[in-house]
Amino acid sequence: MTGVGRVLPERLWNAVLTRFDATGAEPWDRRAELVPASLLTSVVGTDGPMTVEEGLAAATCPAAPELLRLTG
Repeated sequence: MTGVGRVLPERLWNAVLTRFDATGAEPWDRRAELVPASLLTSVVGTDGPMTVEEGLAAATCPAAPELLRLTG
């Protein structure tokens, strides 16, 4: 279920991916696993089930500037 604050806007998602990939760890050595959206069949949000496209396009998390800053 994608509760409030769990679906990231594209800009924030891209920042997360950049940091995730910057670790240099192999996918099997990472602490988290990314699941391709192509493997999803539907998304359940606060308004109920919807298509994957609708669910992932409906960002419920604000893109706060402090979350987009690069850390040293």
